[in-house]
Amino acid sequence: MGRLRALPGYFRLYKRADIWYYWTYDEYGRRRRFSTGTSVKTRAWEMCRTRQMEGTLLYRYQPKKLSPTLASFGKDFWNYDTCPVIQDRIMRGGHFSRKMAKSNQQIFDKHVAHSLGRLRLSDLTKANINEWLLNLPKKGKISNKSANNVLNCLRRILDSAVDSGYIEKNHALEVKPLIVRKNRRGAFSSEQVRSLLSGSWDNVYFDVAFHLGAMTGMRIGELQALTTEQVFPDHILVNASWSAEGEGRKSTKSGYDRIVPICGDTYEKLCSIFPPKGGLIFTYNGDRPISQNTFSRALIKRMNEINGRLPDEETGTQGMFFDYLNKKNPLSFHSFRHFLNTRMVAADIPESKIQAIIGHESDSMTEHYAHLNVSDLQTFRDIQRGIA
Repeated sequence: MGRLRALPGYFRLYKRADIWYYWTYDEYGRRRRFSTGTSVKTRAWEMCRTRQMEGTLLYRYQPKKLSPTLASFGKDFWNYDTCPVIQDRIMRGGHFSRKMAKSNQQIFDKHVAHSLGRLRLSDLTKANINEWLLNLPKKGKISNKSANNVLNCLRRILDSAVDSGYIEKNHALEVKPLIVRKNRRGAFSSEQVRSLLSGSWDNVYFDVAFHLGAMTGMRIGELQALTTEQVFPDHILVNASWSAEGEGRKSTKSGYDRIVPICGDTYEKLCSIFPPKGGLIFTYNGDRPISQNTFSRALIKRMNEINGRLPDEETGTQGMFFDYLNKKNPLSFHSFRHFLNTRMVAADIPESKIQAIIGHESDSMTEHYAHLNVSDLQTFRDIQRGIA
């Protein structure tokens, strides 16, 4: 009987100075005393019985879960194999690459832990998170868009802290993201694309790269990551992109693969620069692709050459056939993508097929159109044949 009395949940009443108290045992067998706050024994008894049923007889001695600092909670949070956010996404059928997990951890370590890391999770408020975000672009030397990505990283971590019981509310969700002004990108006209693709280039890689950009609308990172294994006589399997941060090949921007039809001349051009042993196509050494800056400089050089070659009456724009520095509609490699999209819209190609070829950034849209077959896109090949 003595052992039973030592178990947590057993209690006994006693009176002192007209107030009823009770004593009980904690999980270590130590006796603890508490006041019921009433001088009526029946009320004291009912109170103790209620607490006994709820398991709160030791309510004052149950230590609060002390929240850790943000730095300690976020340390290694984005470990691919243990991160609750990543594992939940994967279990729900989603995708999350290891490189993205590594990138998120680097973002946290550099921009969050350095500024807010010393605060405990319970000390984080809407005010101090908002102040941190407002100062982040200047102190972190990043754009507003990148700062919003950092905020999103913090939000996910604090969501996990709520699930773990360290905090009751994620105050980062109450903070408004910074305003992002989208960079405008112009689209090449049909005449501009024809002038770019005609004639010879100093470098055969540039010839094939810009031809491929106009014919497929592939992003520059997707082109850099392109390997011989992705190229087929009638289509290209776009399943990777090259990370500008030096992480190598990664998933596409949408996270899904897509099929882009090609014509015979495009396939022949690609085959002409295939490396003997396979692997990356647009590369000088086989390990890394030609940089984006190199492609950009080559494109600018080409546009300048055409600008200087055409007379004013032919360009109709006072010698600036390619006004690539126009702030409203600047021209770049991405302009091939907009050009192709414009051509497809003009040809009345259904939006579903356009999304399937271009590669929509929305996961739901990409997944919805993933079933499209190459044979369904004959109209797209007709557009390709009319480009150059």
